[in-house]
Amino acid sequence: MSNCAFVFHIFKGSLAMALFFGFIALQLYVFNIFEEAARCFPVTIITSNPSGVEPLLNGIEKCSISVESEKMTFDSSIFNDYEALPVKDIYFYVVETPYENWERIKTTDGIIPEANPFLEESVADYLGSRLKYWTISFVISMLFVSLLIAGIVTSVSISKGQFIALNTFFIVSFVGAAVLFSISFAAVFSPLIYSIFLVAAAAYFGINIIFARRYIKK
Repeated sequence: MSNCAFVFHIFKGSLAMALFFGFIALQLYVFNIFEEAARCFPVTIITSNPSGVEPLLNGIEKCSISVESEKMTFDSSIFNDYEALPVKDIYFYVVETPYENWERIKTTDGIIPEANPFLEESVADYLGSRLKYWTISFVISMLFVSLLIAGIVTSVSISKGQFIALNTFFIVSFVGAAVLFSISFAAVFSPLIYSIFLVAAAAYFGINIIFARRYIKK
């Protein structure tokens, strides 16, 4: 009976930890998409006068930049007497720059700035409500912490040695996952990651102290 309970606790705890870690990874992945978009916001600058764009681009941080030019014709009544229409070189600057520079780019004279309106709205909303989204994430994570604790907490149906082995396995897995999350995602997420894992660890140890006392009394 003890061995069956031991195997059951391993399975139940592993499943609970997988769900918990999976949810944390999913939300961090979504947040990271917006963080990366804000860090390297894609912008296209269209101009016929590259000399007017160079000072702007030299004065802002850039993740990447590429330039393409294309000859375009412009119809005008002034040139109606000519067989050939006037031709201009149009330059397309594709720039990835921190979102904070987007407002400066939009207000620069002599250029036509373009950006994905959906991405612009999404990034602006995320940056303006980052704390709110992180708070919601933390609250939902606490619900998963309850599931985690219910899954990995042991019972007196297993022996003292199995209790120690089982908790050692879960503690090592938990600490390893916390370290893996902290190095896999940007440092900006460290407060969210550590707050979730610290609360989860405190709840886990608190519950298991109660069970450990039962084994001490045996």
